[in-house]
Amino acid sequence: MQIALLSVFALAAAPGLPEPERGGLLTSVLPLVGSLGIVAFAFVVRSVVYLVVAGFMVTAMVGGTLGARAVQRRSERGRRTRARAGYERHLRDVAGRADAAAVVQLDGLLGLYPDTVGLLAHAAAGIVWERRRHHPDFGHVRLGLGRVPAGSPVTSAEGSGPLAAREADLAAAADELVTGSAALPDAPVVIPLRDLSSVALVGPRPVARELAGSWLASLAATCSSTDLRRAPRR
Repeated sequence: MQIALLSVFALAAAPGLPEPERGGLLTSVLPLVGSLGIVAFAFVVRSVVYLVVAGFMVTAMVGGTLGARAVQRRSERGRRTRARAGYERHLRDVAGRADAAAVVQLDGLLGLYPDTVGLLAHAAAGIVWERRRHHPDFGHVRLGLGRVPAGSPVTSAEGSGPLAAREADLAAAADELVTGSAALPDAPVVIPLRDLSSVALVGPRPVARELAGSWLASLAATCSSTDLRRAPRR
């Protein structure tokens, strides 16, 4: 059974991992190395005042460098936390909309292709012969329940490339959502008898007769007798 795509929910790519810190140790060591010259000069001139000033300058340079690195790391952690929280909200939003669309699609399929009990209820309510020959679902009958392609699946946006590093857990959650939304479980599986020249029912005779009987009842209830003709048994 072909399912027309009603809509597609686009899922953004999972946020990327932060870039590794470049030259972290070298950045911290360079100010210390450079300050050694100031300390050495202070010892050469043998000035206590200059030595105190040099010590203060060394402390300020090293402390400033380490403080700047700490602030940068804290800022990067904050950005990563906010990015993860935003993507988790995005996942929940897309999952909620996909679930709502799946419920609508399943309700529609169950209404169009009910089981025998539902078919009798429709007939008792006067809901008969609603499919005419020009309708695309004319001659369609219910085979049973199974997995049916979703009309509104979730698709995932591609990253910046095959080597793009992503947050592993968020990327896995996105893949799970895409896979889980691709089909509806326990939905009516429909056979287009109109498009088939013949259908063979293979299995225990009582089961095959029951299925064939349900198809005949469905065709009699949904299609007008002027559009169908039951061939005599040979």
